[in-house]
Amino acid sequence: MALFDALINDLASRYGLGANAAPLVREVLNYVTGSPGGLGGFLDKLKAAGYGSEVESWLGHADASPVSTQLLDRVVGSTALGGMASRLGLGTSLLSTVAAYALPKIIGLLTPGGRFRPTCHRRSETFCPHRSLTGSLSNRSLRGTLR
Repeated sequence: MALFDALINDLASRYGLGANAAPLVREVLNYVTGSPGGLGGFLDKLKAAGYGSEVESWLGHADASPVSTQLLDRVVGSTALGGMASRLGLGTSLLSTVAAYALPKIIGLLTPGGRFRPTCHRRSETFCPHRSLTGSLSNRSLRGTLR
């Protein structure tokens, strides 16, 4: 899907994922949007874990810097990461490295201008149709929820 095409191509070439790049993005999206409260709930979870400034830097930035695999493991958890790796047929270490690179960029793509937009929600559901990004979010600024 167009919203994630550049990221998928980047992951495919940067990490040698080939056809696994799109399913990996889908796995990360499923995790984020499947969190209690959807995207907003996931961002609140990061904030509660002490990563508010990192999240703030991702909002609206599709070129956001990667996070550490330690941050990813702390917030997502080794069980969830292992499950993703298993479903994709990848090693957990590779999955963690790629997800740590992709997660901030995915959040940036989902929050153009630092805001959640319903059109982004609809476009993302085309890529990941069984999840709702909104959770408890409405068309409000995400930045305000993180302070």
